[in-house]
Amino acid sequence: MNRFLAMLAALMLLLAVTAPALAESEQGDWQTDTSPHNLTVYVNLSWFTNTWDTSVETRSDALITKETGVNVEFITPTGSESERMYTMLASGDLPDIILANVYDAGMQEMIDAGYCVPLNELADKYDKSFYDIVAPSLVSYNSDDEGNIYAYPNFASSMENVNAMMAANDIAALGNYVGDRVISVRKDIYEAIGSPDMTTPEGFIKALEMAKEQFPLVDGVPISLVGFQPFGDSGTDALWTYVQQMAGIPFYNEDGSLHDLVTDPEYIRWLKCFREAFEKNLISRDVFSDQRAQIDEKLKAGRYFVSFAGKSDISASNTYLFQDMGGKETGIYYMPVDALKNSNQGPSTVMSKLLINGWMNSYITTSCKDPARAFRFLNYMMGERGQHAIWYGIEGVTWDYNQDGIEELKPFLTDGSVSAEDLARNYNVYGNNWTWFNTDIINVFTGKIEVPFTPQQLYVDWSIPYMVHYPELTDLSLPADSPEFLIDNNIGLEWGITLTKLITAPDEAEFDQVLADFLARRDELGYAQMMEARNALVQKNKAKLDPYR
Repeated sequence: MNRFLAMLAALMLLLAVTAPALAESEQGDWQTDTSPHNLTVYVNLSWFTNTWDTSVETRSDALITKETGVNVEFITPTGSESERMYTMLASGDLPDIILANVYDAGMQEMIDAGYCVPLNELADKYDKSFYDIVAPSLVSYNSDDEGNIYAYPNFASSMENVNAMMAANDIAALGNYVGDRVISVRKDIYEAIGSPDMTTPEGFIKALEMAKEQFPLVDGVPISLVGFQPFGDSGTDALWTYVQQMAGIPFYNEDGSLHDLVTDPEYIRWLKCFREAFEKNLISRDVFSDQRAQIDEKLKAGRYFVSFAGKSDISASNTYLFQDMGGKETGIYYMPVDALKNSNQGPSTVMSKLLINGWMNSYITTSCKDPARAFRFLNYMMGERGQHAIWYGIEGVTWDYNQDGIEELKPFLTDGSVSAEDLARNYNVYGNNWTWFNTDIINVFTGKIEVPFTPQQLYVDWSIPYMVHYPELTDLSLPADSPEFLIDNNIGLEWGITLTKLITAPDEAEFDQVLADFLARRDELGYAQMMEARNALVQKNKAKLDPYR
């Protein structure tokens, strides 16, 4: 194995050294060349189904190809994302552009192997509009120690934009940045049992008991009282950040170091509540095995009473219940609820969705046929014109100017008269075409739109009073080649096993013993060393952001 790894490293080095030089081109922008050009774009998501279809002339991608000349061929993994990434890494057979989650460890290895081109280098050679599109705070935060930025931030929010909204007390605009951590209840059931207080463990369990007693079946199927986020090797986020933020448990200690959630009395208090609920058959064993497909199916059928799906993940199912299943009249849809408060009934602290490092960012590879053309296309897509195309589409087809000269979407896009599937297939606008998404620009567009009420607005209204900003905590991923990364991974695996044992413990004494065993094992694995590295990373992130606060 060591010999194989050494050979692989040598191969990577050889390929990096012999990577093709950047094509010659002068400074310009997307209008410099609009001749037909094909871009291969690998999207590191096995569930990605979006297509670039120019055969339907009413689609936004047809408009973009007409303007830029660029046609996009999406490539997706058929199985494991990580396996496909490492296959590309080992072979050097790369597309023009890779779209990958900022947390994908394989992407950093691509960069380290020399397979990605620094965007600042491309900007200086080919298209300096990059520096107008990507705010200084985003460039700073996403640059490495050498000052190179490889990831074109996607779905990212700049500090400059958020600061301006906060200074103006623009509540409507800030609503675009509310976080996902929120607990939902099915509105009709919650109100039928008297809208009980669910902020204490006693009240939470009592609400589950009343729901089970009065609504044992949903359309002839036993009610699923509680739905979590999917359990994986390291547990579930529903019983991690959701509990921390709903209960207002601090992110930092008084000395500025990261707070240890696992040993926090408030956190333990709520885990014990879930243990008791499981013991009383108020939480099903299905929560440990249900994955995203099963959870979404139950949400769409309204089979949960309480859901930890979060604001974003519940949106599609909730819209379906509200628009297509009579929820508007019957109340069969989900709404946010105050729950899981701390012992002092202090406020929740919902982390804002200030993705300073983005999500599914774009990387231009050294195999790119024409890096200048690819980079200019990204600047078009992430700039004002491209964002207008993906949000509004074609004038006269999906939008028109109103009497005040402001863009207005056609009513059929927002009134529910056309199915979501048809909207995506025939128009691909208004959030459907999300492959490249500049949050700062799109949020300006959304502010112009008046849409009919949907349950999603309830989540925004609920979250705003609790919203807090800690962008330095957005990404605390440790380097994949570091010992601390391995320690963190091993602790995560231990926690995944432990969390299930805690919830299924037959009594509180067993719970306490399982937790004590985990804490001891965590120390053995090197928890202190890992946290030292993570705290150093937080300070490094803060230093990058301090000039823009």
